[in-house]
This record gives sequence, C-alpha cells and structure tokens, in this order.
Amino acid sequence: MSGHLMCILLWCMQVFLTHLHSDHIADLATFYAGAMFGRTEPWEVWGPSSEQPQLGLNASIAGLRQVCIYICMRHASQETFLV
Repeated sequence: MSGHLMCILLWCMQVFLTHLHSDHIADLATFYAGAMFGRTEPWEVWGPSSEQPQLGLNASIAGLRQVCIYICMRHASQETFLV
C-alpha cells in the first residue's frame, strides 16, 4: 500500500457521499481495512437518506459492515467458500 493512501486511511475523519451508487460507496471497505494498519479513531460518513429506510445511508453502511465482518471471518478461517 502506498504511503499516500496509508495517510488518507489513517487521518481522514469524514467521508461525504453525493449518492449511494456502487461506484461511490465500494471503496468504503478500504476505510474499514485501514483499521488493520493502525487506524484507531472512528470516521463519519455523510450522505443521502431515503424515504425508504432500507435504501438510505444507514442501511448501506450496516450492509457494508456485514460484508467486512464476513470477509474478516473468512480470511481468518482460511476456508474456501464457493458462491
């Protein structure tokens, strides 16, 4: 990982999203990965909500957390999963 990216992962405190399309939120997992490289402070994510809660920012971040937990557990177990 480059030094510049490492600095961003460790020092960025806020992320602002204009909308929740995958091309805008997919890299948020990289911020979670930043914890593996010494990040200790939480970061804030700002973005749009929705009239339907399951389509808003909170639901998107909750889903992202679940994916990151799955990836960490899978990596820790070193098992092979078929999809």
